[in-house]
Amino acid sequence: MLFAYRPDGLRLARMDHDAPPAAAMWLDLYRPMPAQVEAVQALGLEVPTLADMEEIEISNRLYRENT
Repeated sequence: MLFAYRPDGLRLARMDHDAPPAAAMWLDLYRPMPAQVEAVQALGLEVPTLADMEEIEISNRLYRENT
Protein backbone atom coordinates (compact mmCIF):
# COMPACT_ATOMS: atom_id res chain seq x y z
CA MET A 1 0.00 0.00 0.00
CA LEU A 2 1.11 3.52 -0.75
CA PHE A 3 0.01 6.27 1.60
CA ALA A 4 0.78 9.88 0.75
CA TYR A 5 0.58 12.76 3.22
CA ARG A 6 0.45 16.53 2.80
CA PRO A 7 0.90 19.34 5.34
CA ASP A 8 -2.25 20.40 7.16
CA GLY A 9 -1.41 23.09 9.67
CA LEU A 10 0.98 21.56 12.19
CA ARG A 11 0.25 17.98 11.18
CA LEU A 12 0.18 15.74 8.14
CA ALA A 13 -3.08 14.67 6.52
CA ARG A 14 -3.46 11.57 4.40
CA MET A 15 -4.13 12.35 0.75
CA ASP A 16 -6.67 10.55 -1.43
CA HIS A 17 -5.40 7.37 -3.10
CA ASP A 18 -5.77 8.95 -6.55
CA ALA A 19 -3.66 12.01 -5.63
CA PRO A 20 -0.28 12.14 -7.38
CA PRO A 21 2.62 11.09 -5.12
CA ALA A 22 4.63 14.09 -6.33
CA ALA A 23 2.24 16.37 -4.38
CA ALA A 24 3.06 14.63 -1.09
CA MET A 25 5.42 15.73 1.66
CA TRP A 26 5.68 12.21 3.10
CA LEU A 27 5.29 8.83 1.39
CA ASP A 28 4.70 5.63 3.32
CA LEU A 29 4.98 2.24 1.62
CA TYR A 30 3.67 -0.88 3.37
CA ARG A 31 3.88 -4.08 1.37
CA PRO A 32 3.71 -2.07 -1.86
CA MET A 33 2.58 -3.44 -5.19
CA PRO A 34 5.15 -3.22 -8.02
CA ALA A 35 3.23 -0.34 -9.65
CA GLN A 36 3.39 1.63 -6.40
CA VAL A 37 7.15 1.10 -6.14
CA GLU A 38 7.51 2.26 -9.76
CA ALA A 39 5.46 5.41 -9.03
CA VAL A 40 7.78 6.34 -6.17
CA GLN A 41 10.91 5.51 -8.17
CA ALA A 42 9.61 7.78 -10.96
CA LEU A 43 10.05 10.64 -8.48
CA GLY A 44 13.76 9.85 -8.34
CA LEU A 45 13.58 8.09 -4.98
CA GLU A 46 15.23 4.76 -4.28
CA VAL A 47 12.91 2.24 -2.64
CA PRO A 48 14.78 -0.31 -0.51
CA THR A 49 13.89 -3.97 -0.87
CA LEU A 50 12.51 -6.00 2.02
CA ALA A 51 15.91 -7.66 2.37
CA ASP A 52 17.55 -4.21 2.62
CA MET A 53 15.11 -3.14 5.32
CA GLU A 54 15.56 -6.32 7.33
CA GLU A 55 19.30 -5.60 7.58
CA ILE A 56 18.66 -2.26 9.30
CA GLU A 57 18.03 -2.31 13.03
CA ILE A 58 14.77 -0.63 13.99
CA SER A 59 16.60 2.00 16.06
CA ASN A 60 18.53 3.11 12.96
CA ARG A 61 15.36 3.66 10.92
CA LEU A 62 14.12 6.46 13.17
CA TYR A 63 15.59 9.93 13.42
CA ARG A 64 14.75 13.48 14.49
CA GLU A 65 15.43 16.72 12.69
CA ASN A 66 16.28 20.06 14.28
CA THR A 67 16.55 18.74 17.84
